[in-house]
Amino acid sequence: MEDYTEFLIRFLKIKHPEIRPMTMTVERSGFQNLVIAAEESYLFRFPLGLDEERRLCTELWLLPHLEKHVSLQIPHYMVVAQAEDPFIYAGYRFISGEPLLKEKLRSLSAWQKGRIAGTLGMFLGQMHSFETGKHLLYNTSAEEWRLTWIYFYNKVENTVFPHLDNCTRVWVTNVFQWYLHDPLHFSFHPCLLHGDVKPAHIIFDADEGNVKGIIDFGQVMVGDPAFDFGVLCFEYGDDFILDMLGHYPMTTDPTFVSRIRYFYKMEVALRTIVYGIEHNMPDLIQSMHNWLEQASQS
Repeated sequence: MEDYTEFLIRFLKIKHPEIRPMTMTVERSGFQNLVIAAEESYLFRFPLGLDEERRLCTELWLLPHLEKHVSLQIPHYMVVAQAEDPFIYAGYRFISGEPLLKEKLRSLSAWQKGRIAGTLGMFLGQMHSFETGKHLLYNTSAEEWRLTWIYFYNKVENTVFPHLDNCTRVWVTNVFQWYLHDPLHFSFHPCLLHGDVKPAHIIFDADEGNVKGIIDFGQVMVGDPAFDFGVLCFEYGDDFILDMLGHYPMTTDPTFVSRIRYFYKMEVALRTIVYGIEHNMPDLIQSMHNWLEQASQS
């Protein structure tokens, strides 16, 4: 009996004759999406669950508008499931390149890093200024944004704190209190966010020595523009973020940088621990605990 992946590949080859001669491989397989590549021509995304189906549908009607507003390539969906199909899926033309993992970034020259920082800073500015896209989504207010972090802190207390030592718990609590109780942290103008800008979603063209595209807009939302810098700060470091902000065309408020460096960077580790707990990944939990412990002492 063929497994689910083999069934999907067979389905795609029957449904789309143009890909029948191509080699099909699983590009990514996780808890949220199954992504199948047809050589370097198409990527087909199959959401695993109702939430992921909703996110894919959001992408399908948002990205055609957004792609006219940004300078980097983003997924251009050319294949979409029809009503008679047994599941929801969509496919877009492959954006050639490699993920800009932090090890790759470290291997580049200072000039190349600066160029990449400028490209990413400009892209986020273009996305954050896309007012049409913001109005296509639920328009979260700054106060609603604050309430989401109060809810997240409650979740951290219940799920993450049992895995942390006392000193780290105190430090995390203090950072949350600092963030949640300063009105200046919520004086931002809510804007359209990618929501998941991380190395795996940044496509780097080695021949050009620059970023070529951004993928995976499944977490798109409206909120604090500083949030989109958080994972990059966690992965690439504070100095890279400062370089990005030197090319970021939007006006930033007085606490913009401190929110990135002290709260949103920490939040990445906490969110990763939650993910590790939910999917029974003790090594991941320990790795992020170590990061938090070190951060609390710096």
